[in-house]
Amino acid sequence: MPKQPTQTKENVPRKRGRPFVELTPQQIGEVERMAAYLNKAQIAACLGIGENTFTRLCRDNESIDTAYKKGRASHVGKVADALLKNATEKNNVLAQIFFLKCRGGWVESQPEQERQQININYSPAQGRQERDVTPKPDAIDSPKE
Repeated sequence: MPKQPTQTKENVPRKRGRPFVELTPQQIGEVERMAAYLNKAQIAACLGIGENTFTRLCRDNESIDTAYKKGRASHVGKVADALLKNATEKNNVLAQIFFLKCRGGWVESQPEQERQQININYSPAQGRQERDVTPKPDAIDSPKE
């Protein structure tokens, strides 16, 4: 016997599946504010939705995607400005090195070195005869009976 669709009070069949999610203008403003310091998974958790749902909302709704990108870019500019001031005006060497690695293409690398060879020289103890303890090849290969 086939299942009957669930009926509501108005005698209209209900749709099944996940509820439709739509962000309000206030929530879109919060997305922009939170995007400066949170990733998509954290923003989705704050909004009470899943990360995949938030990603889909960004893909489908241009205003949400724009708010997210604008929020991400807003603080990057501030931090880059502070880094540049530290590197140039305050002569902070670490900031200078970081800036040159990120923007100037600098790479930390060490020159390739040849493989070092180790030479061991020894002289046998006096009065003691040297013995070769290396096993003979035929003794290694043949099974013991």
